[in-house]
Amino acid sequence: MKTIIKTIACGGLLLVSEILSSQNVAINASGASPNASAMLDIASGSSFNKGLLIPRVTAAQKAAMNPLPAVAQGLMVYQTDGLEGIYYNTSLTTTPLWSFLTAGGWSLTGNAGTVAGTNFIGTTDAVDWVIKTTNTERMRVLSTGNVGIGIAAPLQRLDVQGGNARINIAFIGDVGHGINWAGFSHYLQATTTGYALLASSDGNYTLVNKENTGLGYIGFRIGNTDKAVITNAGDMGIGTTTPAYRLDNVGSGGGNINLRTTGRIWTNSASGGIWLSDLTDCFMGNISASQLGFWTSTVGWNAFNITKTNGYIGVGTSTPVTRFHVLSDENNLPVIYGINSNTTAGTSSYGVRGECSSTGLGSAGVSGVSTNSSSNEMGVLGDYSLWGAGVFGLGWAGAYTDMPTTRDFGMFGTVNYFTGTGVYGKNSNLTVGSAYGVYCSGNFAVTGAKSSSVPTTKGNQLVYCQESPEMWFEDIGHSKLMNGLATVNLDELFMETVLIDAAHPMEVFVQENGECSGLYVVKENDKFIVKEKNGGHSNIEFSYRVLAKRRFYQDQRFGVDANQDFGNNLSKAHNIEPTTTDPAKMKELVDRSIAEKEATKKK
Repeated sequence: MKTIIKTIACGGLLLVSEILSSQNVAINASGASPNASAMLDIASGSSFNKGLLIPRVTAAQKAAMNPLPAVAQGLMVYQTDGLEGIYYNTSLTTTPLWSFLTAGGWSLTGNAGTVAGTNFIGTTDAVDWVIKTTNTERMRVLSTGNVGIGIAAPLQRLDVQGGNARINIAFIGDVGHGINWAGFSHYLQATTTGYALLASSDGNYTLVNKENTGLGYIGFRIGNTDKAVITNAGDMGIGTTTPAYRLDNVGSGGGNINLRTTGRIWTNSASGGIWLSDLTDCFMGNISASQLGFWTSTVGWNAFNITKTNGYIGVGTSTPVTRFHVLSDENNLPVIYGINSNTTAGTSSYGVRGECSSTGLGSAGVSGVSTNSSSNEMGVLGDYSLWGAGVFGLGWAGAYTDMPTTRDFGMFGTVNYFTGTGVYGKNSNLTVGSAYGVYCSGNFAVTGAKSSSVPTTKGNQLVYCQESPEMWFEDIGHSKLMNGLATVNLDELFMETVLIDAAHPMEVFVQENGECSGLYVVKENDKFIVKEKNGGHSNIEFSYRVLAKRRFYQDQRFGVDANQDFGNNLSKAHNIEPTTTDPAKMKELVDRSIAEKEATKKK
């Protein structure tokens, strides 16, 4: 047995000796040569379950190995106590192996000697920096600088998803309302009812909320001072933090409430109103649910009131029966007194003006009714001394001087005198076709002639209208043949005023304004075609006159005048002496009329 061991030992020494002779060493069970790049090549055999065990020392023993150069640089030991691990010797000290392995990186227990702006955690290329826990991504910093928490593609500089954010004691997020809401609150009130501010994703709602219904209020501040508040009771105060009413405005030095709005001030109460505190006997409010009034201590609700259902206004009565009802018992005084104190020369002024749009019988701008049941009653009284009008009606854009002097008008207006004028209307603005001296809505009839007064060198002369037993509207124009043919479309507005059909055809008259073979007309309901006879191809101009029945009056022919007698009025008629065309003779007639009036006055 001893001989065998000695033989093996000798063989091993011969093997090591042979290997050493090649300047590098291999320790293995296979007898393989060492790797050429290694001074020492150790292999544990086919099982690969053995390692290298270096000298083991305590911390005190390791310290006794220093200082250098007593210990060679690169000497390695394993410290068995204290901060266990492999240490290697440098020219300065013994250093933990892991400090070498982590040089230029960050230690799990922190780093010392870093330089701000030089040392950092992150990437040096355009790659996102990701932080994970439990192998799940928790935060990412994009290469563009956006920081995401709970999102791999943050859209903002800081983008937090999948939950709410808390900054110190401020809570920001959906506050329990889901992704369609954004909220803000104190973190202790971050609930669906405790939020302070909430906004909807569609922009339809922005909600300010106060969770505690006990103390405090919602306040609006300027300079850290409350200027307006809303209390838990829903009362709003301006200038006060303790409002006693739904809207309580307290202004120092006579503060006002200035309402500049097209909306409403709503008092949802039959007895609601406004008290004028500086005038303690005046009040504006509801007489009832259907009537608003002004109350005074001396007159009561009769001072002024408005009925809601019909808009009737009462002065002196709380039961008005018309749009404006005034009731008063006055001696020798008007109930309504209108005075216009304008004395500027050349201006027109009114004390009372009345307008009416109704066309019903008896309608008037001003209506007067006498109810004293005596003789010579007058609804409206107008008087004058010698010349003038009992009632003067002034047209738009007219003047008082438009009324001729030394004339009588029972109503400027009608008068029973041969130089008088029943109704005289004048509009001096003749620059547009819509200016009228007299405008009649409905039928217009005269027992004499219809005439126009046109200026001439012999004064204004009268020209007269043609009359017809039927109602015709006419349009006049001109056109031109093109190769013997022309189509004339009737004016669209003219067509709205007339009726043209088979029973009411239009009449067309044409006049050639050049040589041709003659013209003829083909009529349709909205146009007519003019053709040259015998197939001619002329290109002449022509004039035309179109007559059509007035719409809604297309079947009218004659008609009895209901304002005249229904007997043989022809027997009562007589020839009317022609009006003179000589201005001197007309002046003579007027002068004689004036003289007769003056003579009557002297008597």
